[in-house]
This record gives sequence, structure tokens and C-alpha cells, in this order.
Amino acid sequence: MKTLKHLALCLAAAFIATGCSNDENEPVNNAVKKGTPATFNMTISNGANTRTSTNSGRVITWRAGDEVGIFAIGGSGEPQINCKYVYNAETLMWEAKTLDNGIMLEEGANYTFYAYYPYTDNVKAAKAAILNVYSNQSITQEGGNSNYDLSDVLLSQSTVDSYNNGEITLNYTHAYAMVEVLIAGDKIGEDGPSQVVLKNVVTDASIDLTTQEINTLGAPQDVIMARVEGDENNNTFLYRAIVPAQKMTKGSTLLEVYGVNGGKNYTFKAPENKDIAYDKGKFFRMEVMIGEVEAGIKFPGGNIDPWESTPGVNLEGEEIKVQLIKEFTGNDLTVAAKVSDLTEEGWYAFQNKADNGGVISVDNLSEATIDWNKSLKLVFTSTWNNETNKAITSNSYYVSAINYTHIGPIEIESTNGLYKITFKAKGTVTATTSIKSKCNIACVSGKERGFGIHTSANTITGNTPKSTMAGVELTSEWPEAEYTVFVNFSKVNWEMDNNKKEMVSKYSGTADLNTPSETDDLSKFHLRFYTTTNANKDNLNTVSTLEITDVKMEPYVEEKN
Repeated sequence: MKTLKHLALCLAAAFIATGCSNDENEPVNNAVKKGTPATFNMTISNGANTRTSTNSGRVITWRAGDEVGIFAIGGSGEPQINCKYVYNAETLMWEAKTLDNGIMLEEGANYTFYAYYPYTDNVKAAKAAILNVYSNQSITQEGGNSNYDLSDVLLSQSTVDSYNNGEITLNYTHAYAMVEVLIAGDKIGEDGPSQVVLKNVVTDASIDLTTQEINTLGAPQDVIMARVEGDENNNTFLYRAIVPAQKMTKGSTLLEVYGVNGGKNYTFKAPENKDIAYDKGKFFRMEVMIGEVEAGIKFPGGNIDPWESTPGVNLEGEEIKVQLIKEFTGNDLTVAAKVSDLTEEGWYAFQNKADNGGVISVDNLSEATIDWNKSLKLVFTSTWNNETNKAITSNSYYVSAINYTHIGPIEIESTNGLYKITFKAKGTVTATTSIKSKCNIACVSGKERGFGIHTSANTITGNTPKSTMAGVELTSEWPEAEYTVFVNFSKVNWEMDNNKKEMVSKYSGTADLNTPSETDDLSKFHLRFYTTTNANKDNLNTVSTLEITDVKMEPYVEEKN
């Protein structure tokens, strides 16, 4: 095993310098730095000259440019604070960043050394080193170190009595915990997960280098894990993340796996009867299986020094439903008269003009079978004119509608553009004759063209897809079961209007989906809920009420046997 040293440079026995930290808030030391340059032997875990990295063996050698910070306390001078030493891979030497940054030691004096990796110039005192991990550890920085590598905080402490010009051994240990996740199974896909996320972990910590006591700081957040490249075989993929030591409470969400099993995402939780511990200096391994059996997770036993074993536990995974529609929680809806007014994500009252016959409002809900606390209501009054033999006011998707606007690119690769909408609705119609209440739905693209939409996924897919309007019949009470319609974001209707002599989208159940969606189409969508129970010569006045709630939209992947 090669020993990594900082070799003494040919420096003067003493030179004028301040402490290693150049921060203006530090006490200025105008005394002469006495002694000779220190020589360091830096190891990990009592002899190994390696540290945790992203390979399957869990260790690699120091990389060129790696930096450590060292505090030297003792001798007749001021403490030498946060001195930066950089690894030179060509000479296998640890070198002080600058001449005045090197640690000088007096022969016969007593010293205590506190060291840490990776170096940061923000560490001003050995008792309060803020050393945080990265929230995205999948990124590789210039020089070869990933954010995962730079999150692997290492600590060392050494005491020397009566220094005799010998080398100082700094043996580093891992300050934080490593979480390792093996993803396996026949439904992962050839390229593996698109992302693996460690959930609800604290990433910030303050370390007292003199005692190596660690206190976590701040609120929990998510950490994107690093993939261990080169370790993929037989549909297995390995991921790792470094976090400060902490406990995950029983039943809490531990992990999310994205982009497997035909574009599905899964979440995994801790056991309901025990906490999970990410312990200092130890690794915690999870094994996730996504295959012929339902997705599940296991915490296997193991004993790889210096990591301690953990008992095995099997848990089922739960598919994550990616929602494109947010719950409405306000008291009033923003009114929009045209598509250019729909600039932000959220719910709107779409009214093309005042006094168009429609009134849109918000009602409070408290129903045991409904998740939302609010419903959105449209009341439309249509009146017939016998003289002109047409309705004075009539409704359509562009007149008076409850509108949800989604901003952002719509992903169509993994699902071929097919999404599922579920909602609950009720309605009534007041008219001379009995008319059934109906909810119509249209989905307008970012280019103001009609996406395919229908109650049957088969209608809007296949060789001859049709329909830019879906309709469901309603009752006057909230239903126990939800209504379902499907949207095909990969196709729009776009055809010549012979009367207008221009290209338009037609909104009907028979409109052909004849044109592939373009980037601008997929930049956003406007989902419209509306009524079309308009007045006629037999019903001179109709009042249609439509009320919706619990609206959800998620990618639709047909289950394969």
C-alpha cells in the first residue's frame, strides 16, 4: 500500500506569517511562525489510503486536487487555523496551498491536530465546522469528483507529545452515513431508473472537530442519489448517497424510484413497526425489486467492515401517480377572457365576455367520499329567440368553462402521449322538457389546437384516432365512483374550414386526430369543463348546473399481462 505524504518543502526554518485562515475576522497573528514544515501521512480507517467513492467496491484512492483542512493547536505560537492541503497525484504528495499556508512545528512542543475533508474556506473555528452534503449527488464536477464524493465528510484527530520532526499520521474516518440502494428486477428496463431519490433527510450539519460531535441543522429535504457507473448487469443498478446520521421514523417515506416498468414511478416506506437508522460511519443498504412480483424493498443483513449488519425486512412498494393538476384550495377563481390571459398554472373561470350566460363560482365541501374541500360550479342560462329561430346565449368550450391551465412541457415518450383524467361531478338541468345533465370536456393545446380526448382510450389511439370532446352524463348527487376520460397529447385535430378558408381545430366526438403534436402544442394545456345543454324551440329557457371536484390527471400505462 502506498503512503500518501506531504513532504517537507525547502522552506526557511521560520518566516513571518499569520494563521492559515486569512479571514479578516480571525485574530491577526504577527508573531514569527517557528519550526519546520510539517510532514503528514494521511490514511483512512487505520491504514487504508482510500475513501468512499462511486464504485462497486465502495473505495478509491485520493484524486488529484482533493483538498483537506487542518488545524494545528500547540507550540508557542497562535493556533494554525484551517490550513489547506492539496493532493498532488503526480508526486503523491500533500502540499500546502501557499507557502504561508503551511503548518510549521517546533521541535519538542506538544500539538493537537484536527482535520477534515473536503476543505471549505468557510470553516473558521474547529468547534463549529458547517459541512453540508449536496442535495443532488448525481452531478460530477470538474476534476472528476462527484457531488456524492464531496458529500463524504471525513474527520481526523491526532495528538503529538514532544514533536521530534517525524511525520504526523492523520487517520480519517467517515463522519456521515452512506445509504446504498440496489435496484433489480425484470421490469426495470434496459437503461434502469431515470432517477432515484432519498426522501426526507437532513442534509446540513455542524461538527465540533475537537470532539467530533455532530448536530444536524435545518429541515429535511430530498437527495438525488448517485448512480454507480459500470455496475449494471442482469437488470441491476446501484445508487448511493451520503447524509448526516439520523433516524427515519416508522412508516415514513424512504425512497422514490422514477422511470421504470414502462414509465412508472414507485415509493417505498419504512416498516410500520420500527424506525430506520442511518448511522455515522456505517452504510445502510436497501434492495428494491421491481419485477414479476409486486415492487418491494428489502433491508438485507451484511457485515462489511467498518459497516455493521442490519436485519432484513421486506416491504411492498407503491406506485407514485404523477399529477398534472393541482387541487383548488382558494375562495375565488381568476377570470380569463382569452387564452393569452392563461399565463400561470392553476384554475380559472374562463368567460369570453361579460353577460355570456355563465356564472362560475366556488363552493365549500365536506363530503366523506370526496378528497377536496372545494368544488367548482358553472351555472349557464341559455335563452331561445323565436324571431331569429336561434339561441340568444349558448355555451361551448370557448364561451363559459371551468378551466385548468398546466404550464410546462408535457412528457409523451413513456406513455405515447396517453394520460388519464379522473373527477367527480354532478349536475342538473331546468327546462320545459326533461333533459339529462351532461359534462363536456375539451383539452386545448399550447398552439390553441384540440388534443384528442374521449371516455375510451381506444377511440383516441390506433390507426384512425378521433374525438376532441368527451362527454359524461351526470346525476344530481355526487357519485361514489369517479368519472374517467383519456387524453392523447400526441395528436391534435387540424383541418381546413371551408367557410373561414383557414386551418382550425374542430371540437366534437368525430373530429379526426390527423396531426402530430408539435413542441408548442406540448408547452401547456388548457383543460375545459363546460355544459352544452342549450335552449331550443321546445325549451325556450334552460339553466344548466355543473359542479366538479377531485380532478386528477396522470400518465396512463395500460397494464400488460
